[in-house]
Amino acid sequence: MARDRARPTDPTNAALLAGRYAYDGEVGRGSSGRAIALLDRGSERRIGKILDAAAGARAMWELDALSSIESPHVVRAIELLRVLEPLPAPFAIPCGSWVLVQSRAEGELSSDVLAAIDDPERRGARLRELALGVARGLHALHAAGLSHGDVKPDNVVAEGAHATLIDLGAAAPFGRAEALSGTLAFMSAEAREGERSPATDLYALGATLIVWSTGRPPAPEEPLELPGWVPQAVAHTAR
Repeated sequence: MARDRARPTDPTNAALLAGRYAYDGEVGRGSSGRAIALLDRGSERRIGKILDAAAGARAMWELDALSSIESPHVVRAIELLRVLEPLPAPFAIPCGSWVLVQSRAEGELSSDVLAAIDDPERRGARLRELALGVARGLHALHAAGLSHGDVKPDNVVAEGAHATLIDLGAAAPFGRAEALSGTLAFMSAEAREGERSPATDLYALGATLIVWSTGRPPAPEEPLELPGWVPQAVAHTAR
């Protein structure tokens, strides 16, 4: 059970989180809260997703659900920590918070990687490789009965041709979600009604392909025109 694996932090050593993780900078805010970069004492690079005290049940579910996903294209949940005393700056974590420690995806945001490639042929090939990586990550999630729920360029980190899905704060089992979450521009009509399925993730992947190709989200009321450098297989998926 996740509850057995959720362990308290050590308030006597404020320089380290749980006596092992050093602060390594701010990452930003994801779908469920603030994220910080961590270095554990073995020099492994991690991400700590900070959730408020009321999010314990969600944090435990996320640890249980995601720690079983074995895919190089999806970030892995490692452990869940509970902060029993406030941690001062640079952590700045309030008492009672939960910290979900995850693997850190190396690289840069996918859109930045593609924008840096000037040669159209190389850019098209890289787009195809990244799309394939995301599809493989989604396959692993779907095989476990889970929907990512927020596929978009900002949630894909690319290192060379390798793509990793990050920020699974909106992940949920297939079916009707209890609360609407995700990014509207990448949500199908069914997703906006709370439905979660492989199809809603694949719609979001198609919308992601359009952003990678054109630089802007899809506009359903306008005809879709993709640049000539976009591979035919990618264009077919986007449409």
